Amino acid sequence: NYRQANFITLTSFLYAKDNEYLILDAVKKLSAKGGSGLIIRNVFNLPINESVIKYADYMKFPIFILEGVDIFFEDLIILISKRAEHYSSLDYRADKVEKLLSGKHDKNQKLHIAEEINISIKNDSIAAYFLPYKPLEVNEYLKYEKLFFDSGILNASDSLFYYKQAMMLIHSKEIFASSSVDAIIAPYIQVLGESVHDFKIGVSKVHHFLSDLDESFYQAIGAAHLQFEK
Repeated sequence: NYRQANFITLTSFLYAKDNEYLILDAVKKLSAKGGSGLIIRNVFNLPINESVIKYADYMKFPIFILEGVDIFFEDLIILISKRAEHYSSLDYRADKVEKLLSGKHDKNQKLHIAEEINISIKNDSIAAYFLPYKPLEVNEYLKYEKLFFDSGILNASDSLFYYKQAMMLIHSKEIFASSSVDAIIAPYIQVLGESVHDFKIGVSKVHHFLSDLDESFYQAIGAAHLQFEK
C-alpha cells in the first residue's frame, strides 16, 4: 500500500506472532519500497532473529523495538505529527537560535536546545550565515532551500533554515575529516553557484562540543556583518 518512499512503519506484528520469520519478509519488502525504518511495539515478545538484524544492518534500515506495554500507537503518531509541524515551521529553528543566544542557559540546557534544532546533530559542527545584500523574502529562501535539498549535499545531521531574512546553515559530523574551515564549508557554498555573489557569508570555526553551538552562531553572524562594515 506504500506509494511514496521515506515512510516509517509502526507495527505490533500481530500476524507474525506464530511465525517470527515473517518479520524478515516484512523488513525486505519495506526496505525495497524505500522505507526509512521500522518501529515494533513488541507486546507479543517476538524474538528478532539474527538474520533480520544482519539484513537490516546491510540495508542500513533501522529497527526500533518498543518493549513497554504502556506505549500506544496513537501517542506516537501524535508526537511525531507535532514534531513534524515544528520542523516545518519557518520560525521553529530561528526561535531556538534566539533562545541559545539569550545567554540564559547552562550547558545541559544548551545541549537540549541543540537537539531541538536537530535531533541528529553531531559533536563536530560549523555554522555558516548567508547574509544577503537585500533582505531575503520567504519565497526566495524556499527556492534556495530547495536548491540545497535537491543537490543532495545536506545530511540528516545538517540544518538549513530561515533566520532574520537570511539563511543559517549548521553542518555537523561525529568527527570532521579536515580541520580546514574553508575545505569543510566549500561544497555547501558551491551549491549556490552564481547566486553566491548575492550574499556575504560568515563562517564560524569548528567546534567540538554541542554546548558551544551558541558560539558558532555568534561567530558566523558576526563574520557576515563584519564584511558589510568593511
